[in-house]
Amino acid sequence: MFRLRTKEIRFGSGEN
Repeated sequence: MFRLRTKEIRFGSGEN
């Protein structure tokens, strides 16, 4: 739950 949310936040609010 924490890994999937961290990946989405890092790829959604960091790469985009």
